[in-house]
Amino acid sequence: MVHGNGWEKYPILTRRLRNIEVIVLPSPGIMTKPFTVENAGLLWPGMTMGGFLLLGFSIWWILDLEGSIVGAWSFYTLIIGFLVFIYGAIELYTYMKRVKKLRKLLELSSKASILKSLEEMEYLAWCLPSGWEQVVEDKKKEFHIR
Repeated sequence: MVHGNGWEKYPILTRRLRNIEVIVLPSPGIMTKPFTVENAGLLWPGMTMGGFLLLGFSIWWILDLEGSIVGAWSFYTLIIGFLVFIYGAIELYTYMKRVKKLRKLLELSSKASILKSLEEMEYLAWCLPSGWEQVVEDKKKEFHIR
């Protein structure tokens, strides 16, 4: 039986399949977060900087200051760099805004204010990497909230 991942409350079921005993674990409904959510702290700043660098190199190549590596594709790399930069910047801004808001909510010191903003705290923790869910759970334990 796997322990510590939410599986402990589900019994191990065994079934026989062509004289071989197979262990069947029922799904507890645990859903992992997408890659973009779990790695947002590194992914969005990296994407923003990558887009900015590609944008800079594309301008360099278009102005033909050093000779273009990509030849006639410099204009297209300029467009791609701009789009990557804008998308990364928007996602980074959204991530930073959510982190700032959750930190502000975690600074609350009364149980009534925690209960009032609990739904918003849980939603923000759900939108952020899984480490933030543990921080919210610790805050709930601190005020004895289930």
